[in-house]
Amino acid sequence: MAKEALSFSFEDGRLEDPADPTELAVLRAAVPQLPDDFIAFLAKTNGGEGLVARSYLRLEPAEGLLAFNRDYQVSVCAPGFFLFGGNGGGEAYGFDLEVSPPSVVIIPLIVMERKAAIKQADSFTRFLLGMKTGALPTFNDDLPAVAHAVRVGAHAGLEYAIAIASARAEGQDRATVVYIDGGVVIALADGAGGTLRGGQAADVVIAAIEERPTAEAELVLNELDDPAVMGGETTAVIATVSRDRVRGASVGDSVAWVIAADVIELTKGQRRKPLLGGGCTPVSFDRSITPTATLVIASDGLARYAKLDDIARAVRGMDLSAAAGALLELVRLPTGALQDDVSIVLCRVAY
Repeated sequence: MAKEALSFSFEDGRLEDPADPTELAVLRAAVPQLPDDFIAFLAKTNGGEGLVARSYLRLEPAEGLLAFNRDYQVSVCAPGFFLFGGNGGGEAYGFDLEVSPPSVVIIPLIVMERKAAIKQADSFTRFLLGMKTGALPTFNDDLPAVAHAVRVGAHAGLEYAIAIASARAEGQDRATVVYIDGGVVIALADGAGGTLRGGQAADVVIAAIEERPTAEAELVLNELDDPAVMGGETTAVIATVSRDRVRGASVGDSVAWVIAADVIELTKGQRRKPLLGGGCTPVSFDRSITPTATLVIASDGLARYAKLDDIARAVRGMDLSAAAGALLELVRLPTGALQDDVSIVLCRVAY
């Protein structure tokens, strides 16, 4: 075991208590190729998250690693890799188990395939040292850019707020609200992290809705699902909203909730992959809404890092501008940095 790995610490964050030996035994039995220095690290520190050399790092706990890899379908999408954490920017860190000893790579979570992985270090210990010095190769070396503004408006008896904040200088989240007779059309897109043209793909979605806001959402997504059109890949949520109904379609892991006394997830049945631009299958939704409900559409920068109970609490009873700001604060680190780009659109009946 390497002393350097065991002495690792965050500049701003926390490391957890040692892993349960039983959980380590289960993990080792399931993935016997995992390197000794990684297992030794978990035996002392069962994961954690925080900032190191101005970069965010999350290390998953031993008991959650198998589920983490299963949820992202790693064995299907990127066989031979085993993920152990991430950078909060849509990219994961993992081991390449097809080399001996396993090396550490960074790989985009949305476009997860072997050719997209970038080697970080020859070992877990060297990876942690590289994090400390800030010397690891990345997809985007820009410093965090976390400024944001909330844009509000009203139309057809509805009020709305849009907030977008980027974790890096070049954000890939986009959102818009377009006025139509009797309501509004909301479009939100989160360009695929780790790809050169994720932001471009998100821009294509927004432009398509601004040009044809009354077109059926599922039809628009199917028409756009062409690499030659998109230039990259993105999630998308498109919703047509009136005072008593919301209908639309989605693809990827951006979300739409209707929040009142209860919380209803409109995008629960959507497919995370493939994304728009990569052969997606859009899933439609159509639901009546009450005058007291708030529609929340957001990228995974909110959905993944904030608890749904906290999101609902922030939305209920607040004016939309304040609610949008409160949602952004839910996912900020103590330093003010963000773990991922965040885009949020809130909409409700105006009084």
